[in-house]
Formats: sequence, structure tokens, C-alpha cells
Amino acid sequence: SDTRVMVVSSYVLSQEILRHYVERLGIRCDICETPGEAKVLLNNTGNKHPRYDLILIDYHFRSDNGLELIAQQTQTTQATSRFIVVSAQNHMRSINDIKQAGAVGLLAKPLYPRHLELILQLISRHGTAGTPFPFITRKLLDEMTRDSEKQQTAAAPKVALGLKVLLVEDIKVNQMLMTKILEKNGCSVDIAGNGEEAVEQYIRGNYQI
Repeated sequence: SDTRVMVVSSYVLSQEILRHYVERLGIRCDICETPGEAKVLLNNTGNKHPRYDLILIDYHFRSDNGLELIAQQTQTTQATSRFIVVSAQNHMRSINDIKQAGAVGLLAKPLYPRHLELILQLISRHGTAGTPFPFITRKLLDEMTRDSEKQQTAAAPKVALGLKVLLVEDIKVNQMLMTKILEKNGCSVDIAGNGEEAVEQYIRGNYQI
């Protein structure tokens, strides 16, 4: 993949977790421990240092401010990278501060692989930096996940459509739950509360399952 990601974090555990997530997608990931180190790398992009499509950056550092780096980089005419601030919940800044600096997202830790996949999908969909881009929050990613799950459910074939099922179960709650699942998948369901009822209904009915 030509996609490239940078992680800017002073926390070794965060570095390794995010690197693992990124590389598992077949994407190159570079690590910088401070905004100053990242600035040097970003200011020397070229044949030796390819551009970064996504930069995940902590907000809090001992001596540097992640927002300052974002503002410096996004205000240049050569800006090509999308910055997303990743911060602990108790250190979260207002979205306005993050937007004004030029970042395209603010996410509370922890960040999960599915979140990263969705972020990269958005970057691919909206092209290079400078084009309109939705501000990324956990709420937006959760909505995208739900929409994707609904589409997958709608597209899934109803392999059990039309099957007649005899459900033998004596516990009411289990009857309700299993009936709901079976009917959702296109089955017609009759219920027998015990073995004797099941035998009688099986003889009278024409059940596939």
C-alpha cells in the first residue's frame, strides 16, 4: 500500500498498540516520540521521506504542544497530511480548539482497529488534504459502524426463508428469544413446550427443522 501513517506519542504502549493496528492493515507506520521529532521528519518530506496520509498525535507532551505542530503544518500550502488528536478522556480539549489548529478529528483513547479502518476509508473517499472533510469523533465512527452493520444485514441472504421449524423448549424466555431469531431469518415457527407436545405436532405438521 502507498498509504503511510505517523504516530506521534511519548507513551511507548500507545506507540506499539497503534503501530500494530496500522501494520496489520498492511500500511507503513512511523513513530515519533515528540512533536519536534515529527516536525523534522515532516519538513524533510521528499524522495527520502514520503508524505503521510494520516498523523495520529497525542495532545499532551512534557515540553511540546501537539496543537502547535498541527497548526504549523496545516497552514502551509504544501500541507498534505490529515491530523487527528488522540487524547485521554480526562485531558480532552474542546473541539473548537482542535478544529482551529487544523486537525480533522478528536478521539478519546482507547482507539480500536475498526476505528482506524473507518478513518482510512474516509481519507481515501475524500481525497487529499484541502478538500471538504467531516470532523472525526467517536460518535461519527460509531454511526458509520452501525450503518455498515445494517447494510451487511440487509445484503445477507435469507438462507432459511420459508422453512417451517418446530421449536421444542419449555422455558418461555428462551421460546421468545429463539422464535424472534428464527423469524428474523425467514422461518415459520411453531412451539412445543415438552416432548409429548413435540411428537404430536411433528406428526401433524410438515417441519423441515
